[in-house]
Amino acid sequence: MMKISELRSVVKMSQRQFAEHFGIPVGTLRNWEQGIANPPEYVFQMIFTAIRRDKMINVEIIKFVKMLDELAACTVNGIEPFAEANEETYGARIHYDERDAGGEEGYRVVADACIIDDPKCYHHDIISYWDSDNLEYQIRVIFDEDNVPYINVKLLLSEDIVVIENGKWYFA
Repeated sequence: MMKISELRSVVKMSQRQFAEHFGIPVGTLRNWEQGIANPPEYVFQMIFTAIRRDKMINVEIIKFVKMLDELAACTVNGIEPFAEANEETYGARIHYDERDAGGEEGYRVVADACIIDDPKCYHHDIISYWDSDNLEYQIRVIFDEDNVPYINVKLLLSEDIVVIENGKWYFA
C-alpha cells in the first residue's frame, strides 16, 4: 500500500495544499508522513479514491468527445434543414429544425427522427435533439456572415464555445 507522502507526490502538492484540499489539519498530515501516527484505513481509501477519480478521464468527457466527433463527421456531408432530409441523407448529414426561431441562439440540431419517403406514406417527424434535456451544453446550427452554416456548442457552466465545421471541432 502506498504511503500518504507518495499519494501527495503523485498530485504534486505541498503538505499545506494537500491538507487544505482534503480538509486534513496540517499537523495531522505531518504526523502521518513522519510515521508518528497512521491515518485510519477509511481516510486513506477516501484520499486514494479521490486522487484516482481526479486523475482519470471522466466517462462523461469521453461521451462528450465522441458526440463532437460524430457531429463533426456529419458536417463533411453538409448541414441542411430537416424538411430537406430524406431516407438517404438522414444520419449522413446534420439536420436542423428550421421551425426554431433561429437568430442569435441558432437552430436546434436533430438527433433522432422518423423519415419515410414513400409515395403512399410520407412521414417526417423529429423525435429528439442532440441537446435534449441537457443542462451542460446547448447545440445549435448558426449561420456565419456569409450565410454558411456551422454547429455551435455552448458549454453552459463555463460559457466556452466549441465550433464544429468541415469535419472538425475546436474551441472558439
